[in-house]
Amino acid sequence: MVSRKQLLAKKSSRKKRGKTLEHLEEGAILTGVVKNLTEYGAFVDMGGIDGLLHITDMSWGRLTHPRDLVNVGDQNSGQSP
Repeated sequence: MVSRKQLLAKKSSRKKRGKTLEHLEEGAILTGVVKNLTEYGAFVDMGGIDGLLHITDMSWGRLTHPRDLVNVGDQNSGQSP
């Protein structure tokens, strides 16, 4: 059994992902939203594409856990504040 809502969400997600991939290039700065935190990093939704921001790439200093720097739902353009 398939729900109409799931099909529409999947179609919308594909469109969003395709649009992001069209404009994606090396060195591009994307806005992302933190979706999940783990011991080794944060998963970020960047317009239909999920990426992993590894804990070693979050700070010059040592972090115990990504939650010391970001929270689920945080949004950032990738630029320093």
